[in-house]
Amino acid sequence: YKKILEELIKGPERSELYPTLPSSTRVISVEVEDGLATVNLSKEILTDTTQIPHSSITEVLAISSIVNTLTEFDEIKRVKIIVEGKDKGEIDGIPIEDFWGHVGIYEEFERNEKIIWK
Repeated sequence: YKKILEELIKGPERSELYPTLPSSTRVISVEVEDGLATVNLSKEILTDTTQIPHSSITEVLAISSIVNTLTEFDEIKRVKIIVEGKDKGEIDGIPIEDFWGHVGIYEEFERNEKIIWK
């Protein structure tokens, strides 16, 4: 699971496509239990705004890209995102649960097929 997320973070190889996550983000761990994957990401997911502007659209794309990637595995039904081992509080003055300030990561997420372009 960690390796597939690391590939997602690397971003697309084709120049006409855009990344959904900052490439400086590290996957600290991914733990799966009872259908729930808990993804622990480094603080750069919140603090690195150089590649991806934080907006309501990019936030949905970022969260959905993580969730939809992991729910491709049959054993994963829901995803919880945490940062530096925390699901609340602040990192560098940024509220963790607000994520990029629009959707937030207050709860567990399920697959979002509506976001997938076919």
